[in-house]
Formats: sequence, C-alpha cells, structure tokens
Amino acid sequence: MIAGTPVTLIFPTSPAVPKGARLVQLEEPRFRGRPIPQVKFPPRNGWGNFDVEFNRLLVRALRFVTPMSPVIAPTTSAVPREFYTQPLDWLRLAWPPWFEFVQDWICAWTGLIRELQDGEETRPFIDAAAERVGVEHPGTATVRIEIASHGPQPAASAEQLRAAFICATHAYRIPASIELLKQAQSAHLHGRYRQCVIDACTAAEASISERVQAELMRRSVPTDARERITRQAGGVVELSQLARSMGLSLPVSLKAISDRLAGPRNLAVHVGSPLDAKTATAAFPLARQLVNAVNPLPPASSILRRHWDVNVSRAV
Repeated sequence: MIAGTPVTLIFPTSPAVPKGARLVQLEEPRFRGRPIPQVKFPPRNGWGNFDVEFNRLLVRALRFVTPMSPVIAPTTSAVPREFYTQPLDWLRLAWPPWFEFVQDWICAWTGLIRELQDGEETRPFIDAAAERVGVEHPGTATVRIEIASHGPQPAASAEQLRAAFICATHAYRIPASIELLKQAQSAHLHGRYRQCVIDACTAAEASISERVQAELMRRSVPTDARERITRQAGGVVELSQLARSMGLSLPVSLKAISDRLAGPRNLAVHVGSPLDAKTATAAFPLARQLVNAVNPLPPASSILRRHWDVNVSRAV
C-alpha cells in the first residue's frame, strides 16, 4: 500500500547465468508469469543487473499494477497540457515519502548511508508511465535513487527489502537512537568530527533512556514519575548509573562512557572545542555498541513475522 492505495511492484527477472559470467543484465518483469506486451514504456537505462561474483542485485526500474485516476483537464483550453491532472499524479507525489521509509530501514539494517561523497543527501525520485489494459493497469516505474556504499558493505537481503516495504506502508519510523547513529556515521565519514561525537553521545543517551523508561513501565511506575526520574538522571553517565542500579547490564564500563562519550561531547557542546578524527573514531563505535545492546533495531524477520501473524489472525 502506498498512500492507502494498493500497488503491486513487479521486479525484473534474472536470466540463466552463462558460465563464467560476472555481470548479467536483468530482463523485463513478467506479470503473473506472463509478459506484458501492451506496455510501451521500457526504461531508458535498462532494468538493472545481477553481479554474480558478489551476489548483488541492482534494480533500476520495475513495473507496477495500481489503480489510476481519471485525467482531469482544466476548464479552459488555454491551459497547457502539463497542468492537467494525470492518472499517475498521485503516485508521483506519494512515492518519495513512502520510499524515504524504505531507505531509512534498509540503511539501518545494512550500515549503508544516504549521503553521497560530497555530503549531499539523496532523495527518492520516480518517473512513472502507464497504460490502461482491461481492468488492470500495468505500467513501468523508473526509480532513481542512490544509497552510498563507502567500503565493503552488505547489500540488503530479500527479507530486509520486504520488511522495509511493510515499515513504509505503515509509516514505521526507525528508532530515534538509530537515526542519531546514522547521522553520527555520516558526520564521521565527511570529517564533521564534532557533530559526530555530539550525535553519537545523544544516540546512547536516547537508547539508555528508552530502556530505563521501559523497565520502569514494567515495574508499574506512573508516567510522570518515569519522566521525572530519567530527566533528573541528566546525561549519559548518570543514565548509565541509573540503568545499572536497576539491574540492567551495559556492554561497556562507566569510565569508557565518561572518557569516550560524555567528556568529548561536553567539550564540543559547552566549550565549543573542535574534535579530531581519533576522538570521533573512539566515540562512534562505543555509542553503536551501547545502542545495539540496550535498545537494538528490530530485525527484519521479526517485522515480517509480526505482520504475518496479524494477517493470519484477521483471516481466521
């Protein structure tokens, strides 16, 4: 579902891989196992390719089946045709925010980031064309989107992609601590070391605070008391002490949290000191270790299982 409208995405297929081939071009998608000869809009840059050596699939374009709106023309003939309301205008508007969610979850699971080498963040773009064919409306969608890979990084799995589609359909946001970690990772990559340390420390604080809140809720502590307790705890060191006093385990020592996160962050925020690569390189992995241990990102399998269970119970 995209913006409440059912959309069937039909991915291109991979042909039989010739012996010794390294890169295979993807072939036109088939709808329910059959070709779609009626559609006259093949993608300009091909459907994508399959990297045999690294087992990576790159999809540049796909087909879709979805309801189309009627063409609505302006009341005066003097208005150019580009101002008409076209059948796929709703999809062109709805796709970018929907795919933003897909990107966020894919990047969170794989460790990829959404910024290019120059620091510019990528934005989803769709170039869609369609034909009405009987009662169904197949078409092609060229999706232009870039996710940066800096160094050896894993590609998204089919399970992660399906789960990301579910998260996008339900507008599930990645946890705040994970989003802050991604910002810290990007800042480190582009040499913004001061910002990296600030975001990394804040990610750890948010994660520990969420875990403490959840534990207090489990112990039936009222909402206002939970908020007051975590607010009075202050920064990441105090929150860590509070977590340990409640019996929660942390993967690193309080001294490491103080020396590698809280201290540098205080220098960056309160003193305005510039920080070097060594300091940021020490802070980021420690923050990631804390977040992953205290409030980890749900795996794709759990999201798929949860929605499978819900759908089955509704069907029954």
